[in-house]
Formats: sequence, structure tokens, C-alpha cells
Amino acid sequence: HIMEILRQIDGVLYEDPIDELIKIKLIRDDWNPQDVMEITVDNCEGVYDFAAGGWSGIVNKLRVGFADRIHDYADGSATAQNQANAVGQDGQVREMSVSHPGVCTQALANTIAARELNFYSRPITRCRVVVDRSFLRTVQGDVVALIWPEYGIASLYFRVASVDRGELAAGKITLLLIQDAGYVYRGVL
Repeated sequence: HIMEILRQIDGVLYEDPIDELIKIKLIRDDWNPQDVMEITVDNCEGVYDFAAGGWSGIVNKLRVGFADRIHDYADGSATAQNQANAVGQDGQVREMSVSHPGVCTQALANTIAARELNFYSRPITRCRVVVDRSFLRTVQGDVVALIWPEYGIASLYFRVASVDRGELAAGKITLLLIQDAGYVYRGVL
């Protein structure tokens, strides 16, 4: 049930490395690019499994199923479409359906459909990085900037999907990164 709620509110659950409390971080477009930690050749051993998604097969229509309170909790749905994406795929509709049992109004379903389509309707870059202990306080959901000349990356913003703090003696932390959809949505890239 917790994972379902986190999916609906677009949040992540993590253990704070400082006070060891379980916390929730909401994934929101509320960060400033000048305030994020930067991953560079100076503090990173390497970038691994770097994969930039392609446009082929990307979702361009998303349907959210929900229990509509106004209609006595009958099944309802909200649809969001990315027409430009469909045109780029020769007019083929690639639909994805998700269910959000906690949603009970059309307005909220529409908002969630648009949010989910924003993520699923564009190629997303993923990678794994091994950084030094300066990233010790980094947690899931944090935003980091990757600056890596070898890949021609001047500043690409990622969300931390997972953190492996490893062994203290090794002095290395492994971060799994997923491109931040909110930053893509701002049209900054």
C-alpha cells in the first residue's frame, strides 16, 4: 500500500543517513540548478551503463483509471496525449494504462495523467556513477548535475534513484541516476 501511495504522490521513501529516520521526499520541480551537487571527473571514479533512450516505441498516450466519486465510485478514466510524439512515430498510438485507486476526482486524474505522460513520453537517460564520500548525505530523490566532457555533457540533471554507500574503507558511493523529468519539462535541455 505504501508503494501505491508513493507512486500516486510521486514520492520516494528513504532512510536519512544522518538521523536514520525513514522519510518521504516528494519529486517536485522545486529545486534550483545552482544549488545541486555536481558530479565531475574530480569527484567521480566513472560513469557506467550510460544509456540515452530513443524515440522509438515511446508512449504517446496515457490513460489513468480511477474510482470516480461523483459517479458513486464507478470506474472513470483520464487521458493525456502527446500528439507531436505520435506524429514522430508515423501516427502510431502507443498507449499505456495505469491505475490509481486513491484518485477519486476527474481533475486529479487529469493532473496525474499529464504528469505521468510527461515522464513516459520522452526518452530518458540513465546511468550509474561511482562518486567520492562528498556525496555521503545524498538520498533517493535528490537532484544532481552530471558534467562529463567524455560524453559531451556540460550539465545534465538527474534524480538519484538509489544510493549504495558501500564500505567506509573503500571511500566510494554508487548512485543510480535517472534524468529528471521536471527539468526536461521546463524545456531547459
